[in-house]
Amino acid sequence: MTTREVAAQGAEVKRAAVALGQASDEQRRNVLLRVADRFEEVLDDLVAVNVLDLDAYDETGPGRDRLLLTKERVLSMASALREIATRPIRSSRCSTKALGPTGCTSNGCACRWALSASCTKTDPT
Repeated sequence: MTTREVAAQGAEVKRAAVALGQASDEQRRNVLLRVADRFEEVLDDLVAVNVLDLDAYDETGPGRDRLLLTKERVLSMASALREIATRPIRSSRCSTKALGPTGCTSNGCACRWALSASCTKTDPT
């Protein structure tokens, strides 16, 4: 990719992040599920392109392994996305001042995992 293509792709990602931030919980879940489906649909292509990328990678060691995509790893990522989609969605309305026994409870928020940018409690207990 050229620098211009990378910059354009980065701008698209920023626009998508804003849209996803404004999406409903159901829309967010649908995105996670769709990405999981796409991982499986393009599994062989992802692994093949990753082989080409790794062939061009000069380093050895743990950095290389972290970049390696195998079929098992891609399927595991798809499974993780599906599992995340079943969890309660975090709310940006949470505040650390309003943590209840199951997470945040401020402003009508009931995000069990309390994973908003302003919350620090990450334990669901």
